[in-house]
Amino acid sequence: CHQDTRPPEALGDLSSQTISAMQALQRRRKARTPILELHAGSRSYSKLKRLMDVVLSGAALVLTAPLMVIVASAIRLTMREPALFRQERPGYGVRSFTMLKFRTMRTPAGADARGVPDAERLTRLGRFLRETSVDELPEFWNVIRGNMSLVGPRPLLPEYLARYNTQQRRR
Repeated sequence: CHQDTRPPEALGDLSSQTISAMQALQRRRKARTPILELHAGSRSYSKLKRLMDVVLSGAALVLTAPLMVIVASAIRLTMREPALFRQERPGYGVRSFTMLKFRTMRTPAGADARGVPDAERLTRLGRFLRETSVDELPEFWNVIRGNMSLVGPRPLLPEYLARYNTQQRRR
């Protein structure tokens, strides 16, 4: 990497403030000191993480919207049920929120509905959606709403809360 070793006066009519900033940047590069340092848990880290969540999730929703319309239509036609599956999950600070996913299983009917194994309820379309993770595309909406983050622990079912230790509950 070639560095300009000319004295500041030889650089023309750049302001002395700009020259000082450039020299400071060169010193940081030599010392390998980061220009921006973010620590997990800091206020600036949280704000940057939230900004990235919103921007990336918004872009993902826009880019996958045509696919989501096709998937929702296919679910509606094959299962005759709402395309979105809603389930209460514990989020950050154990606050409850409604997680959205595409429906992959038929809702059991009848008095003995709870006894039907998941394998029998899973549809061919549902299996494909799960294998390709397309069933999770609606979760980007949860990220935009602030219920979830793109990076972090997956929200488990409420019945697992009793097994959480103090640190896990904070997350």
